[in-house]
Amino acid sequence: MIGCITSCVFPLFLLAALFVLIPYKIPSADMSLISPTPPASLDKNLHNRFNNRKLTHVLSRKIIINRSIEEIYNATVTPHMWTTCYPETIAVGGLNTKRPIEKGDLVLEKFLFNGMYYTMFRYEVEIAERPKTARFHGIMAHSNVFAEKLLGSTIAYLGGTFDYHYRAVNDSATEWTRDLHLYATRDDWVAKIMYNLFLGWILDSQEKGATSFVQCAKHLLESAKEDYEHELFSVACNCGCSGDKGCSGDKGSSGDKEGSVEQGCSVDKTNPIKE
Repeated sequence: MIGCITSCVFPLFLLAALFVLIPYKIPSADMSLISPTPPASLDKNLHNRFNNRKLTHVLSRKIIINRSIEEIYNATVTPHMWTTCYPETIAVGGLNTKRPIEKGDLVLEKFLFNGMYYTMFRYEVEIAERPKTARFHGIMAHSNVFAEKLLGSTIAYLGGTFDYHYRAVNDSATEWTRDLHLYATRDDWVAKIMYNLFLGWILDSQEKGATSFVQCAKHLLESAKEDYEHELFSVACNCGCSGDKGCSGDKGSSGDKEGSVEQGCSVDKTNPIKE
């Protein structure tokens, strides 16, 4: 019990004391970071934020997958891959999550930090150069009350940018490098404290998640091609037909004839990948 008090309660007491004492003991400190509301001057351009980042931690993973470079690119930049393989992604949304991202796309991700704390990320695609590289920037578009109370408006100064790079090892093998830049756009001493607090909170789960993600992608993409393409790229009809009638255009699951759909439904089987 004493050990728990020392390891759990005492750090929280010190953190609370920091918030109480800083404004009085150091009047010159910029306290806007622990205000609940970010300033109106905050740059909303995610590309600019990344280029003007002050503090950065890069989490990198590299893996060789036995598929062609075009196949690996198309699959790994398809947002539905996140819900399939990333352990903390709950759902994705946006323009179309079952096709490779394109420059200018908007993607939304519902996410559980540490498998516990809900947030929603908004991503903007800056680079999508098939099949060599992709870059997309993300910020927290919505966070839970716990994160807001803990980090204040620091959340508005935090960002994450993914850089994906691809190199053909041969015609049927590709090296995929996944870099995640966790950054802050301020580097004053208060910002450094809050940024390091944030990294300490999420980094372990992000490290584990990155490893799980690339390993899952490898196993998925080295399975039968028709299986992984169906998982990542298939599009179900959206016209209100019932799910037990073969709505998605698969083989009927209730004894119906193959590919049956309820009357009035259409099924889009168009390959979403642009050659």
